[in-house]
Amino acid sequence: LPPRPTRDILGFLARYAPLAPWQKGILEIIREESLYYVPQAATKILNEGWATYWHTRLLLPLLSPEEALEFAELQAGLLAPHGFNPYRLGYLLLKEVEERWDKGRFGPEYEALPLGERLTYERPTGLGLKQLFQVRTVHTDLSFLDTFLTPEFALRQRLLNPEDLPRFAEAKKALLFRLTNGGYPIVELVDANYGNRGELLLEHAYEGVELDLKKTQAVLENLYRLWGRPVHLKTVVGEKETLLSAGS
Repeated sequence: LPPRPTRDILGFLARYAPLAPWQKGILEIIREESLYYVPQAATKILNEGWATYWHTRLLLPLLSPEEALEFAELQAGLLAPHGFNPYRLGYLLLKEVEERWDKGRFGPEYEALPLGERLTYERPTGLGLKQLFQVRTVHTDLSFLDTFLTPEFALRQRLLNPEDLPRFAEAKKALLFRLTNGGYPIVELVDANYGNRGELLLEHAYEGVELDLKKTQAVLENLYRLWGRPVHLKTVVGEKETLLSAGS
């Protein structure tokens, strides 16, 4: 066990750990609550951007000049360019998608143009709103940014200067990595009889970022309390493969 590597470590423990039924019930509750939030974590930028887009689109035509001014002040605070602001990024990127598809800035003909020509290209189609609903239906934050976060968008929104364009791909890769798995490290349970001793073996999918050793050790200790036998984790520390353990 398990028949194949699994990320569902809580589910495995709830089923196989030597715990009382009430203890397994608590684990199941914690697991189900965590699973409930997974889709929300995977679409936070889209959700916040979508809400901002629609309350802006629906409210502005209904407001008096005085109310519009108050709304603009609140909106400026919501979309302030400080740190990583999911409201701002989601809203601006959705507006970018709408404008691109309204103006025909998509497809092979557009993609074949040099960057400078893409910024001014227009072939009106009016497909922006339709494309927004398509995006909202099929994308997570990760695929949304991977698909639509482009150098043209970064230049238009002044996220980078023209001289910084060579660094765009690297910066985008770092952002996508931050969003992968909700920003959490990927750890799998690969063996529940490690060393033929009934011990757990976990493996960390190392991709250049080391684990927080203090937090990792605390997690291993908690898993040891639940499993009742030593728990081990293969990871990389100081560029060397390392086996961290609890209970041994």
